Amino acid sequence: MNVASLRPSGCRRVRLAALAITLLAVPIDRAHGDAQGPVVVVPDPATDTIWVRLIFGAGSAFDPPGKEGLAHFTASALIADSSCPSGIRVLVDRDVAVFDGQCPAAAWPEYSQRLVELLSHPRLESLDAQRLIERQLAALDSVRSDDLALSQAALQYYLYRHHPYGHPPEGFDSTIRTLTVADARRFWRKHYTKGNYVLGLAGKIPSKAAGVLQKDLRALPGGKRLQLPLLPDSSSAGLSITMIERPGREWSTVALGRSIDCRRGDWEFLPLQIDIALLAARDVSKSGLDRLLRLDRKLSAGVFATVEHRPLATGIGWADETFPRQQNYMFLGTQTRTTNLAFVLNIVVRELTDLFGQGLARDDIKKACSFVIGNAPWPDGQAVERMRVGLCDLWLGKPRWSEHTADRMAQLTAADLHRAASESLDPRTLQIVAIVPDGQAFATQLLNGQLTLAYPPGVDRERIRAQDQRYLSYRPAWQVQNMRIVKAAEMFR
Repeated sequence: MNVASLRPSGCRRVRLAALAITLLAVPIDRAHGDAQGPVVVVPDPATDTIWVRLIFGAGSAFDPPGKEGLAHFTASALIADSSCPSGIRVLVDRDVAVFDGQCPAAAWPEYSQRLVELLSHPRLESLDAQRLIERQLAALDSVRSDDLALSQAALQYYLYRHHPYGHPPEGFDSTIRTLTVADARRFWRKHYTKGNYVLGLAGKIPSKAAGVLQKDLRALPGGKRLQLPLLPDSSSAGLSITMIERPGREWSTVALGRSIDCRRGDWEFLPLQIDIALLAARDVSKSGLDRLLRLDRKLSAGVFATVEHRPLATGIGWADETFPRQQNYMFLGTQTRTTNLAFVLNIVVRELTDLFGQGLARDDIKKACSFVIGNAPWPDGQAVERMRVGLCDLWLGKPRWSEHTADRMAQLTAADLHRAASESLDPRTLQIVAIVPDGQAFATQLLNGQLTLAYPPGVDRERIRAQDQRYLSYRPAWQVQNMRIVKAAEMFR
């Protein structure tokens, strides 16, 4: 087995100086002809813990038609076995199912054997399928009841209605109830294969532990990684607005985005990250959006913005992580007072229009680069975070890509950012989802340009109002291609 060392770059915050990341070459199971998953290893002898992550290409986009939610059901069934090692958790996204675990280094031999047994010889028939179905229905209910999670799920639903990404990983109420253990067994056999995973280890890793675990995982079914169909081009889809009604809300949630054909390693990936940071980042953008929200927000939502998917589901501890996808989307979301929502959308469209049409100054680029690097998900000294970032790069076919982020950013020009914005951030092609108390009233307010701006108590209103005049006077031509009003309780039934 060949071993290639990932050499750390010397950049700040994203430098990988303290710990070495090692990428193990892909061995071949010659008995079956299937490539076995590659491994990312980040040793840290200072800890007594081992972290393990397995990423399988077994996400919800592979759900059979009429069985939406099967990937989620299968992953939940795998860890519901009584032999499951303690602390194992799983998240199912569109492309992948991610299994995470950790244990004391001394317990690793037994822990890893139980993990392998769980994945390679699941005892699905002994499980209580009805209990799993009830849990999955409850998980979907939690998405419907949380405005941030619902807005993101609804945005993807309308962005990808004619693509396997369209449904939530939990599925629909009607399809969840049809799932069976036999369905899970078929899905496991097709997607939990030795050619369809990558493995990450971090911490106090015993010698040869990665190789031993790889060898043990040869017990998985034979098979290779499957590819998803390409997304349809959305550049000519026009502006779409969906209002999800939830009566009695003083605060509204908005999510807007657009599908983009862009991944790590593509030329426009980092320019788009900077463009989005300039729109949303605190103390970076010249726009009034984040300033207004800091003044007028009792929620802790902030402004979420990304060109890679990050789940916003609350209470499960995954929200700060990026999960690999073959296809990405630009996403910006926030919460504000319902009275200010039309004003906030005007700010977003105004800033996108400026970015789309005028480009940026060099100082703006430096500020945004500093913000993105400073919020990189691989802080110094955390081996587990470095392993997860390296594993995401590896799954996307770009090993070691993230360690050179700062160097690449330093080479960006205003022309790069303007070109990326022009190709991917056209405000005339946005999909907008707003959770509001009254959909018809909000539609009338927005389309007729009836902007209102309510300030919280104790604010110098005259000074703030003067700064906001360019937004209050701006009236975008809302040429809406599609507009719909739906009830929150009816989503994903």
